Amino acid sequence: MAKAVFVDWASFWNIQRVLGIGKTDYSGFYSVVTRQIGEGSLFGKPICVLTKNFVNQEKPLRSVGFEVVVVKDGTDGNSPDDQEIIKRINSLRAEEVTEILLVSADIADYGDCLRAKGVQEVKIFLAATKKIDPRNNRSVLPMAFEELYMKEPGFNFVELGNFRDQTMREPWVDRLRPQDVPAAEETMVGTGSKKTIKLSLEVSFDDLNEIIMGLSAILGSRKVLKSTLEIN
Repeated sequence: MAKAVFVDWASFWNIQRVLGIGKTDYSGFYSVVTRQIGEGSLFGKPICVLTKNFVNQEKPLRSVGFEVVVVKDGTDGNSPDDQEIIKRINSLRAEEVTEILLVSADIADYGDCLRAKGVQEVKIFLAATKKIDPRNNRSVLPMAFEELYMKEPGFNFVELGNFRDQTMREPWVDRLRPQDVPAAEETMVGTGSKKTIKLSLEVSFDDLNEIIMGLSAILGSRKVLKSTLEIN
């Protein structure tokens, strides 16, 4: 028996946040996905797909044994990391692979290709969390997840919260609270109903992804009329 492993890193990063994980124990995470989920031996290296926002994760992931693929912008409005994983799953042959482990909460994006493999009697392991995101009081999994996926033959859900201690190097700390921003570094200019906010932050390289994702969520709000994010 052989097991193919795929990690949607952007989604896994969000899962970690919900689980209270701030920094990843890469060796522990590698052990979990290669030895503790599923039964088959590895079919090649576990594949971790990164978007350009997470390129600083490439070196530590490679160092523990992952094959890392960094993707560019997607096409047709689809996520480039999802496209890459779907392409690789579709290329697998049932006579070579008996198990597929996918680490992602964006399970709706992979439904068709995973069902196709399930029909070929490939066992599917979906690793994410059912824990509620405290920021919006919602699950990171799609609505009707149980009905859509877990009734499919050969589908198995794996709760990553059960492996929290093994995959966490440091706990999550929300660094984007207003009280954490140094007052001396912020200015506001403008008149009338619109204001321009200028914010200067100096952060460590290890924390860069967390800061970018947090800022991206703020800048993507409908309350922000126009935004520019520059990293030097």
